[in-house]
Amino acid sequence: MGRKKSTTNATYQHELFGTPQTRYGWQLVTDAHKGSIIVTQNEEVIVSGVRQDENCVYLTYTEPGTGKKNEQLYNLTDYVYAKL
Repeated sequence: MGRKKSTTNATYQHELFGTPQTRYGWQLVTDAHKGSIIVTQNEEVIVSGVRQDENCVYLTYTEPGTGKKNEQLYNLTDYVYAKL
């Protein structure tokens, strides 16, 4: 009987969000732009709009399951999990 290999958290995220050719990583929210792909609530979404004021960034995207347009507020120093 062989020993079962443990799965690390990084491997789990890789399996959960992509194929071996797909890369994800943390990106400063101010680097996001229209057309960026980010992960929110375990789903990939395409950013359809970015608004920034002196204190925060608003990212607009459409939820894949419902088609509902959503806007999320971030601090300027926040990071998002993005497809690289």
